Amino acid sequence: MSLELWRRLEEEGRERASRRDEVPRNDASFLDRITQVVKTSKFTDFASTISASALAISIPAEMCFKERIPRGECPIPDFVVETMKLMDESARRVIGNRCTWLLGRSDRYNLSTALNDLTACFHRLLELEERSSGKLKQISERVSLEI
Repeated sequence: MSLELWRRLEEEGRERASRRDEVPRNDASFLDRITQVVKTSKFTDFASTISASALAISIPAEMCFKERIPRGECPIPDFVVETMKLMDESARRVIGNRCTWLLGRSDRYNLSTALNDLTACFHRLLELEERSSGKLKQISERVSLEI
């Protein structure tokens, strides 16, 4: 899968997170696209926790869309927070530190902050994928030169 698609999804996630006063129209669809893209990752453990977090976030996103509640006021249930903590733990194992910025640090954790954190973790996975594909490209170039 093209890393350009990953970059576009990351940008879309940042944009959605920043629009706190908007009702979360199509956020669940966006989150579904995240889950589909991360399935192609070579870093399956970290990717699966990002996918699980995206799926969990889609539940309050749909509820808030139906009830016309803006992202910044859309509450995030405890089960979503717990799922995102697992994502952070997975990030610690893979990259050496947590990937979220606001989880556990914000008194009012809401859809906007959850999208921000999910996008931050997705960004870290994208960085891993870019480094991995860069190494593979270097190896293939070396092999081509030797042949």
